[in-house]
Amino acid sequence: QKFFLNEQEPKENLRDFEAEYGLRSVLEQYFPAWNSYGELYFSNEDDACLYRLLTEGLAHIGQMAELYLSDRMKRIQVQPQPKLQIGVRINGGLLDMDIDAEPKQELQGLLNSYRQRRKYYRMKNGNFLQLEEGSLTTLAELADGLEVPERNLEQGHLQVPVYQAYYVDQVLREGGERLTVQRDLNFRSMIRTLKYYEDSDDEVPAGLTTTLRQYQQTGYQWLMTLTRMGLGGILADDMGLGKTVQVITMLLAHQEKLLQ
Repeated sequence: QKFFLNEQEPKENLRDFEAEYGLRSVLEQYFPAWNSYGELYFSNEDDACLYRLLTEGLAHIGQMAELYLSDRMKRIQVQPQPKLQIGVRINGGLLDMDIDAEPKQELQGLLNSYRQRRKYYRMKNGNFLQLEEGSLTTLAELADGLEVPERNLEQGHLQVPVYQAYYVDQVLREGGERLTVQRDLNFRSMIRTLKYYEDSDDEVPAGLTTTLRQYQQTGYQWLMTLTRMGLGGILADDMGLGKTVQVITMLLAHQEKLLQ
């Protein structure tokens, strides 16, 4: 890619030296090298320079001079991040996720560039994709958080344990306007139950001989909710705050239900 100044010497009274040097200064911001013919250029392999020229340089230079672009140059496009569609459903104890993003065959390269904090990705067709905040943030977080290989993303389908549902829902809710999510009825119901477990109808069993404090009651309801949904969980708290009594309360509640 090149820009060069006309070597012909116009008449002295027609030259605007201040404008010429100003233009030259601007050109040097986008074309870092000179060749033996006095032409400004950068290498065809220097994607960073080309991306900066397309996104900033052409408009900047165009304010100072008339630009003529080759047909090849005109065909190179800078595109926004791809729109991402994700469908989520619960299927036989697993979380099924369908992922639709283009270019699907280049998702691994896209994610690698995103993780390297690049501003762009150069596609195989020569165009650029912008990689600032957008749908790729969601895709990268899912790939890393769920520890799934990128090749699975390129296939467009993931299956992960259902206990990942709450995490998946949180990531998808932060996906932005270029992300479309479809959640099936079972998934939505599960998320509502997990979010509002404190509103459950789990009463403290009649056989309990102690009184639960409010935070212990909350922990008991959380354990009961997880049990009903077939999930496991960790009850974490400081020593001496009653984790054991919460677990005993849960076990007693199950025993009373079995005896009914």
